[in-house]
Amino acid sequence: MDLRILSITLPLLALTLGVSCWRKTLREDWLAILGLACTLIGDYFLAITHASRTSWRFVYGVIGFALAHACWMAHLLRGRRLPQFAVLVGLLTPLLPYLHIQVLPNAVSHVGVAIVLYTILSCLSLACAVASGKPLWMLAIGALFVSDFFISAGSFTDDPLLGRYVAPFYLLALLSVATAVLFPKPSFILPYNSLNNNKLALFISLVLYLFAVCFFIFAMLKAPSGHYQPLRQMLSHLGRRQVDGVAYPLCHYLFVLGMTFSALAFAVATPHLAAMVKWKRLRWLAELAGALTAGGLVMIALIPEDVNMGWHCNGCGVAALGGGLFLVLLWPHRWEWLLTGELLLVFGAFEACIFLHRMHRIPFSPAIPTLQKALIVSFMLWGIWQCVKSFLGGGRAAKQATGGH
Repeated sequence: MDLRILSITLPLLALTLGVSCWRKTLREDWLAILGLACTLIGDYFLAITHASRTSWRFVYGVIGFALAHACWMAHLLRGRRLPQFAVLVGLLTPLLPYLHIQVLPNAVSHVGVAIVLYTILSCLSLACAVASGKPLWMLAIGALFVSDFFISAGSFTDDPLLGRYVAPFYLLALLSVATAVLFPKPSFILPYNSLNNNKLALFISLVLYLFAVCFFIFAMLKAPSGHYQPLRQMLSHLGRRQVDGVAYPLCHYLFVLGMTFSALAFAVATPHLAAMVKWKRLRWLAELAGALTAGGLVMIALIPEDVNMGWHCNGCGVAALGGGLFLVLLWPHRWEWLLTGELLLVFGAFEACIFLHRMHRIPFSPAIPTLQKALIVSFMLWGIWQCVKSFLGGGRAAKQATGGH
């Protein structure tokens, strides 16, 4: 991106300002429009002057986008809805270790501090967007979030591909902000306040689960060696930055997409599933469990096992902790104990085999890789079943969450 970005930002800024003045809503829209204007500061330093990643101009560009996030947060907080704490936990759980392992070692001190603070601020901004319940703001800040991640991957890691996709997501963010100002009416509020919104969320979650399965299957088929052995190799083997001597193979990106879509599927369904918890005072804990599950899955994707095995395993542990807590809170009924019990049995066998392997009692394969696949499939089936049951059951959680309305 260079001066051409101004041909997008300036017309959008003029359009939103003009329409807001014409319909006399500038008093409500000025913070959102000011945030759009602040992106010009970031564009100038990062895209137009091409600031190097070690210069203070890079920091000034980050400050420009931080001001934009601050304006948008202030705009969204006018609705008096505090940021979703669970969303904040789910975002920071994988991102802070990712920065610590992959970004900060390649950044000078002042740039590193700016990146960490900006990451926390952008996570708060996205949590505010989710709390507002406005899909366009979720899309806008989410797209900018992805764009920022691609910038970090392209500037501070040796990833050869992600840096190329900064512009499309950034342009999507700008267009979404402008559209959110022009069409401010929200579509839904979280927790979901209607049966239709619950069914839409569950349908989206199911679609995301199916995409995740497809990505994992394609990753197995696209392994550089051409013969991935699921009973002898862990699925995370496909997510390594180097697989069979090939740096950043296609299976790496497919694995990352699979884990990301799995996390998104669980995150989308979490508010609905949390509303199904019998004990109303513990529903916040169910939301937190869903955030930990999603965050752990993303951590597995962002920190491959050949980069830092310890933090990669921590991601597995966080995801297992969140999923296990969800299993306990969503107390099964009748024959559902069969599915839940099978999942707990597989999880227990998996952890037992890992312990025995560390004690040098059993070999790594085929027990551990096979049980890992069984655990993944069992948890996905459990999540899909919960969505299907709720979807076909008429949205009992929606009625519980809204008092039957």
